[in-house]
Amino acid sequence: MEEAAAWFARLRSDDVSAEDYQAHEAWMSVCHENARQYLKLSAMWTDMDDIADPRKRLSIARRQGRVVVGRRSFLAGGAAAALAAGFATVHGLPDILTSDYATSVAERRSITLDDGSVIDMDADTAIGVDFSNTARNLHLLRGRAFFKVAKDAGRPFSVIARNGHATALGTEFVVHSSADTITVIVMESRVSVSYPGASSAILNAGEKISYDHAGLGAVTTVDSETEIAWQRGKLIFEDVPLGQVVSDLNRYRRGIIRVVGSDLQTLRVSGIFDVTRPDRVLEAITQTLPVKTLALTPYLILLRPA
Repeated sequence: MEEAAAWFARLRSDDVSAEDYQAHEAWMSVCHENARQYLKLSAMWTDMDDIADPRKRLSIARRQGRVVVGRRSFLAGGAAAALAAGFATVHGLPDILTSDYATSVAERRSITLDDGSVIDMDADTAIGVDFSNTARNLHLLRGRAFFKVAKDAGRPFSVIARNGHATALGTEFVVHSSADTITVIVMESRVSVSYPGASSAILNAGEKISYDHAGLGAVTTVDSETEIAWQRGKLIFEDVPLGQVVSDLNRYRRGIIRVVGSDLQTLRVSGIFDVTRPDRVLEAITQTLPVKTLALTPYLILLRPA
């Protein structure tokens, strides 16, 4: 789909050439899958001109009391739930619909669990809760959250994200799901982080670790206040890959921004931004990096090579 998106952006740019059209036809003819992906994308975004951002609609429905389905009731809905899940998968909503707690675009929320633990949820975040008599497990389905854990020696408190476990040995830490990577940052005391097939790591206050399908990364030191600046309405990036910046930015801006091309994903970004002005981040990116924007619809913007 990435190649199809790149061609889609190229053919809608202002400087498209006859050679581009010829190259596109050649790429389409290489195999049936290329043509299928391109036509699927083209049809999808033609329809998107008349579709509002679904994350905002869900948020309004929740506030008006129309959305009351939770993770357990949704999963228990049988065939209807399966159909809803299929629709949600197309529109990017399954995590929100199947969670116990969720925030929408540009919405932050603080909740207190039954055990007294507090979760500060960043925008566009979904969490499932699974408490028992012997364990307190939370599933970070998407987004980012700060956890202040109430003490209960008999029931370990763990946050599970993409098969990895962050188990509190103290009180305060953050788990952040961005693109294909999970990052755990400790603010106070210690946290044990484990991932299948890899040895576990113990983090102290002021340390973080990331993991993905390849396993655990290295433990590094961080500025804790920078890592939780989103709680104060700021996004602070210090030499961060563009892909991660866009992932965070999508939490605060209606619609979706996509980076076209793996080379652009790794460009580095630094800056301090206000979450209430996400388009300022886009402006800074296009002014300081070799990228430009292409708005396919009001709700889909591609970042492509300048």
